[in-house]
Amino acid sequence: DWDLFSFAGVPLPALTYFLLLTGPKPAMRTGFVAALCIALSLLALLPRAGGAVSPEIAVAHFQAYVEMDPIKNRTSSRNVAYYYLAVNDTTSALEILRHEDRPLQELLYAAAVKLIDSREYRLALDSLQRAVRMDPMYWNAWSTMATCYYHLKMYDSALAYLDIAEGCNPYAANICADRAAVYFERGRFREAERCWLEAYAMDPSCVETLAGLVAFYRHLKDEQCYFRYLSELVVRDSAPLPFLREYGDYLLAKKRYPESARAYERALRHGLDTAYVRQTVASFPSLGRYLPAIKSP
Repeated sequence: DWDLFSFAGVPLPALTYFLLLTGPKPAMRTGFVAALCIALSLLALLPRAGGAVSPEIAVAHFQAYVEMDPIKNRTSSRNVAYYYLAVNDTTSALEILRHEDRPLQELLYAAAVKLIDSREYRLALDSLQRAVRMDPMYWNAWSTMATCYYHLKMYDSALAYLDIAEGCNPYAANICADRAAVYFERGRFREAERCWLEAYAMDPSCVETLAGLVAFYRHLKDEQCYFRYLSELVVRDSAPLPFLREYGDYLLAKKRYPESARAYERALRHGLDTAYVRQTVASFPSLGRYLPAIKSP
């Protein structure tokens, strides 16, 4: 998509502005070439636009990628199969995935995860329900169904499915963490804290659990517990970027400039916008001494 955009999408407005802003004589001299380039750009973008609005066209594009190079485009092949699973076309999905070693319920689960990433929670529920019909002890699928109901704000259903998942696997930390998140949304803070701490006791390295504890104690304004779990969270390799930035902001508010600078440097390596740090340095000049590479605006 980015290759296509750089080839067609970027020249399109540039050429259009050129025609509109130059004088009539230059425009007349180069108008034919510019108009031809604009037409070619539009022609290149049409298949992508069609794929964005029509599932059939998108599937055809994916299949074309696979046919051109089946080895390199294995991910594209799986995406087509997940689409077929999501629309209940199991036969077509199995035809594509006939060389996969995983059982069908795991493929249905993978398709559901893709749909959740796209916020298609109800479609994901269909795939997950079919997975648990094949394997009633598939606790990951039960737990993920609870996640769907959580995002749909159907909290009673989420708790019911978490009960089933916990019955299948009582030692999964993420089930306790998901239950805590539901209790937190319902305002049942004491139960939320208990579940998050249980999840933390099972797996102290779980990023989702640590993020939940940080959000919980931030809400309660319990600074000691908040900073403890935030400090544990930010040293994880998969720590979310907003928490890395929040850690730097917290240390900065406490005027702990060297530690704050190190926190911002880590956040920058994980994708924090340099403009944010520049603006922060402009507001706190003392921080700039520890971030010589960052110049204030």
